[in-house]
Amino acid sequence: MESPKPIRRRPPRNLGLLELIRSKRERDWRPSNEELKKGFRGWHQRGYLPHFDAPRMTQFVTFQLHDSFPVTRRTEFDAILKEPADSAKRRELEAWLDRAYGECWLRRRDVAELVEKILLEVDGSDYRIQA
Repeated sequence: MESPKPIRRRPPRNLGLLELIRSKRERDWRPSNEELKKGFRGWHQRGYLPHFDAPRMTQFVTFQLHDSFPVTRRTEFDAILKEPADSAKRRELEAWLDRAYGECWLRRRDVAELVEKILLEVDGSDYRIQA
């Protein structure tokens, strides 16, 4: 019996995104060799969204907790997921999330302080959380 071929996971080839990144690199800030050595990449992408990485650039992190879309309430948000318009879908999903049906762990002071502590410890490093 033949062994299955390994699955190569890679980002989709998004020509529109590649063109956007190229044009932003031409117009906007480009990292110097010293900044590149420190890990700053300027405008870049990993196949999905454009990213901008530069010294003294404020970034944000989005957390989606395990129970933010509880399976027991799937019928409520499933209809929203099937909507064709991305911007309308996004607004409705955000409104649904704001109803806070999950455990809302980050509302707990001890959990929020722990997350804050970890984020501050890794601030400025090339720490990446693997999903």
